[in-house]
Amino acid sequence: MPSDLDFEWDNGPDSAESLWDEAFAAIDSMIPDSCFEDDDQAHVIGTVAARRNGVLVGITEVYDEEGNGGVASMHGAYVPREVRRILSGYYDDSPITAEEFAATTGMYRLAVEHLAAAGFRVVLFDGTDTAPDGRAAVELSAQPIREHARDWRVEPATWTRPEDLPDVELVRVRDPNEESAEVELETANGSVRAYLLDRSAYINAGEAISHDGGDPRVVAALLAALVTRLRENYPNAIELTVFEFEDDTIRAALPLAGFEICGRHVMYELPLEAETR
Repeated sequence: MPSDLDFEWDNGPDSAESLWDEAFAAIDSMIPDSCFEDDDQAHVIGTVAARRNGVLVGITEVYDEEGNGGVASMHGAYVPREVRRILSGYYDDSPITAEEFAATTGMYRLAVEHLAAAGFRVVLFDGTDTAPDGRAAVELSAQPIREHARDWRVEPATWTRPEDLPDVELVRVRDPNEESAEVELETANGSVRAYLLDRSAYINAGEAISHDGGDPRVVAALLAALVTRLRENYPNAIELTVFEFEDDTIRAALPLAGFEICGRHVMYELPLEAETR
């Protein structure tokens, strides 16, 4: 772990708001109404801040899951990534750094110590198995209890269109312009929209893929048409990532279109009597 990282626990009532004020002060941005998708039954009981030479680099909010008998939850964020996300309005695809891994594990470890001392018996946290949360789960010996979403990826330059997909008849194509950095393809039965980042493209399937609930091969063909357009018109997008959840048709379509899973979004559980490394 980088030696210049320090961690601070604060159970003050305004600790989370204060940290987010500090995190966004440099970009003169208002704090979003909800930095995380919190359970309505939970409330913040503390925060952990990670600092490098005094500079705030990580924030973890800790919640009491009321009505669940000694169960707490926590969610961490790496401040530089959150700032970039707020500025762009979209997913940040920059590589995960050693500092980001270390900050997340250190924040979670300190939160666990305080929760155990307060008498909580279990802490839950959510994250991708290949991301800092997944690394922290390994370090703290937390166990996966539920997979609820997946990241899928394809590299347009090396991708080959599967031969058994149906033809696609596009009724509308929208390329990026001054108002939007998105590529959108539309057929009579559905549409797909990808946001172009510096060196990649990103799709939130729940927001940017629509379909009629029919044959997954039809959705796969539409995805394949998008990959083809990226390869031919936007070669700087060296990879396309799709965040997929709660849609069986899209989940079935992605491998048919040649996508492979690159990350699994998992809920982890850590009994607080368990020994951490």
